[in-house]
Amino acid sequence: MTAEDKSDETDTERIGSMGIIRFPGTSAGAGPLKNLSDIIDTFSKKTIIISGNETLEKVQASESINIIRVDHKPGENKFFKIINYIITQIRISFQMLKYPKIESYIFFYTDILLIPILVAKLMRKKILIALMADPIGYGKGIEGLDLILDLCYSLSHAILIYSENLIKEWNLDRYKKKIKLAHEHIIDTDKFCKKTNFSEREYDIGYIGRFDKEKNVMGFLRAISLLLKHNKLKQNTKIFLGGGQEEERVLKYIENQNLTDIIDFHGWIKHNELPDHLNNIKLLVIPSHTEGLPNIMLEAMACGTPVLASSVGSIPDFIDDNYNGFLLKDNSPKSIAKRLIEIMDYDEKKMKKVTKSSSTMVNKNFNFETVKNNYKEAIFDVIGYR
Repeated sequence: MTAEDKSDETDTERIGSMGIIRFPGTSAGAGPLKNLSDIIDTFSKKTIIISGNETLEKVQASESINIIRVDHKPGENKFFKIINYIITQIRISFQMLKYPKIESYIFFYTDILLIPILVAKLMRKKILIALMADPIGYGKGIEGLDLILDLCYSLSHAILIYSENLIKEWNLDRYKKKIKLAHEHIIDTDKFCKKTNFSEREYDIGYIGRFDKEKNVMGFLRAISLLLKHNKLKQNTKIFLGGGQEEERVLKYIENQNLTDIIDFHGWIKHNELPDHLNNIKLLVIPSHTEGLPNIMLEAMACGTPVLASSVGSIPDFIDDNYNGFLLKDNSPKSIAKRLIEIMDYDEKKMKKVTKSSSTMVNKNFNFETVKNNYKEAIFDVIGYR
């Protein structure tokens, strides 16, 4: 929505002012923060965004959006990491105190922002915590993290999550009365759309994502190794592998398991190159151990690329198994391999039905207007604004 579009909305449809706080981080958080700021800008007369580092790289200031940069420097060891983390929270809180007229704050994070939340509470502001992922999963090994999280949730007026399945998975049952369902995922279906017919795609199977333990790329590769070992791969099967981090370990495994003839490694894929790559894959595998709502899943579905994914996070709330995608019983190599055999035996007619259903789901639920209206309804309900 443009500034001109926003001006068409009456003042009664917009609230006075909101703040968005996202702990300074990497560029991975830049897209979601931009989407959220675009959404909030449509119904807030004034918005301040406090963040820093690469997280701010896509957000633009305007007459109605004020950007406040607070950069963060990670420490070299555990002690200094904690100290610097606390210092950055204090600096964020100091900036909040400069804007006493802000009516409510959205804490948009996987990080724990107890100090700014306490400050917002002391300032008598409405506090909304929008969870992008499970903070417990991101903060493994931090003593007392669950207690800090409970305090944050208790101080909040609402907790925004992507879908129902996350209530149980992220242990939010005791806060059910505070839960609101809303997400900031907006898919540009002009870019992410079907361009290549299914039968013309080069790669039978694909994986695109980070190569860390959380994403379970090794489980995927072990599944491919099992299929090759037991002669379950069809002749001339080609597999697309795109991603980064821990590349040496991944590439060494591919070589040791004699997978180099069937797997093409493409390295890290730039976002503007994703539509073309997704249109060249017949099945995308997302075997993660934990997820929120993966963008790559939605982008693939919009491109008419069926997805086989772990039944974690919000994934089972948006993939109806065998209707608009495929779900794994578990994400062990054996389970991944078994499901791949089953799906690769489906005829083109069956896969076309799945791709049509998947793109329809994305077009219906992840366009700007639908996402904006859902977010607006959730926030207005919390702040008592009608």
